[in-house]
Amino acid sequence: MRLVLSLLVSFFYLIILGRPAVAENIQCSTVTAPDLQNAKIGTLNVVNGKACTSDGLPDKCNWEHSIQRDEILRPTLGKEIRLIVINAKHMTGSGSWDTVLVFDCFNGNLRKIFEKGYLYGVEIKKNTDSEIIFISGEWQTDDPMCCPSGEKKEIYRWDSNKNTYILGSTIAVPKN
Repeated sequence: MRLVLSLLVSFFYLIILGRPAVAENIQCSTVTAPDLQNAKIGTLNVVNGKACTSDGLPDKCNWEHSIQRDEILRPTLGKEIRLIVINAKHMTGSGSWDTVLVFDCFNGNLRKIFEKGYLYGVEIKKNTDSEIIFISGEWQTDDPMCCPSGEKKEIYRWDSNKNTYILGSTIAVPKN
């Protein structure tokens, strides 16, 4: 049942609300140049690092989006990428999401090369710019939707051939 509810919530968020997917038509000379604090990122019109979306009612802010992290990484010599984390908080209900996006500058335009969403947020730690760890909740069989009792660590490593981060390993452990 919990899995079905989780899938329904995920479907609603991904399909109906639309996760930020790509920075549209943002030109760049370098990945550091674009002002993503004031840009159109997917369906979001970000102003001063914040945006608002509706569950369908006009002029209603059901979801408040804010850029929580905006950082330049250099996973290999001569390669600059930009990592941002956008938090979406449900203002008229429960729940929140963090969406991790990674961009590079390709042929003069900002291009999304990585995207991953996390229900109730993600913590990002770096071993190096070429190896990053995402820590998020891990739901056990008897956990309510609100409260994962476990923790999941996903270790992503930069793959120069694929020009993105690739999942290297996942470690799931129950919280004490």
